[in-house]
Amino acid sequence: MKLILTGLTLLFGVLSYAQVQFEKGYFVYNAGKKVDCYIENLDWKDNPTSFRYKINPNDKPETENINGVREFAIDGGRVYKRYMMEMERSLPQTNAVQNSRNPDFKIETQFLLLLVSGQASLYEYVQGNVQKFFFETPDKTLEQLVMIRYMESNSGIGENKLFQQQLFNNVRCEKTDDTSFKNMPYSRSVLMAHFERYNSCFDNDAPNKANADKPKETFALRITVGAQMATMKLTDPYSYYDASATINYTSYRLGLEAEAFLPFNHNNWSIFTNPTYQNFDAQKNYVAYVNNPEFFNDGDQLHYTAVVRYATIDIPLGARRHFRFNAHTRMFIDAAYVFPIMVSSDDIVLQNKDGLANASVTLPVEQKGNFAVGVGLGYKKWTAQFRYGAPRVLTDAASWNTKFSSFALQIGYNLL
Repeated sequence: MKLILTGLTLLFGVLSYAQVQFEKGYFVYNAGKKVDCYIENLDWKDNPTSFRYKINPNDKPETENINGVREFAIDGGRVYKRYMMEMERSLPQTNAVQNSRNPDFKIETQFLLLLVSGQASLYEYVQGNVQKFFFETPDKTLEQLVMIRYMESNSGIGENKLFQQQLFNNVRCEKTDDTSFKNMPYSRSVLMAHFERYNSCFDNDAPNKANADKPKETFALRITVGAQMATMKLTDPYSYYDASATINYTSYRLGLEAEAFLPFNHNNWSIFTNPTYQNFDAQKNYVAYVNNPEFFNDGDQLHYTAVVRYATIDIPLGARRHFRFNAHTRMFIDAAYVFPIMVSSDDIVLQNKDGLANASVTLPVEQKGNFAVGVGLGYKKWTAQFRYGAPRVLTDAASWNTKFSSFALQIGYNLL
């Protein structure tokens, strides 16, 4: 297990280094000088305050920050512009609402993400749980669209939806529905659609929608099938005879995997679960050698048959890291904790075949989880994965140690 974890850790480090992406782009210094370069695309979840770049692909990375740069962009991707503006940072959570409905503006300098450009432009700022939108028009300097949740005097939660009035006054034309402003939510997708609709009212050759985000995976549902080689080890180190056994069994696996991609770092992180049916149904004859001459002659042999029947639906819950080589091919590694649900199980029985009284052993099976790690490849809708299940304790009976571990190879096909 330690060797496997060490190998996966090293693999993760190498692949993470290889995944650093410098893409064509540009930045503009405060004085107006534009520099064409390659910018490290971190698919920022929060608005950045600095970035790394290379003039040529083989150069060492250099760093610029918000103090010296007024704009930077990745070709066909995100555009960030620096503004000094008034911003209020109220939070949307119910347990964090403020007492006043009035905005508490403070002067800040930030890079804002351009969402829609045109006659009216829409920008976004995100930092942790704070998400705020800004707009500007030829007649209106940059202004925050205000939406504040606050505590009312009767202990209820009120909402200051000033942004609806701001849009009605400044971003309205014959193609916008006047009645839509009243019920408009403070939502990225809804605001973007409104600004695009408004900009379509004007004969403007400038691009309307900025390439703030390319379409990304958000969810995958796949069926998985595979083969599993499992090992059951039973030992009793305190017995006066060595009544232990190791049993191997190969079986098939069938499962359904759901994977949700996290909205940052190019969707390279995800959480997943993969409920899978697996079973272990085997028996083995073996010989135990006496190690206590007080009861037997030294070297005497005892004959046993070990019988194990164990079937579960294993439900792993874990995290996965993807390493994308191109639009269709990727490698991934994951780790999860597995919660087993017993489908059927008999007691583990070690039957003595020599007719000795009290020599047979019955061990009740318990429902306990374990950790699992995996590594795999994905191509279009197909995945192939090797997964190792760390030893799982099946019983704590008396002095017995029972450990169930597995190696599995499974193939997946995306349904969604």
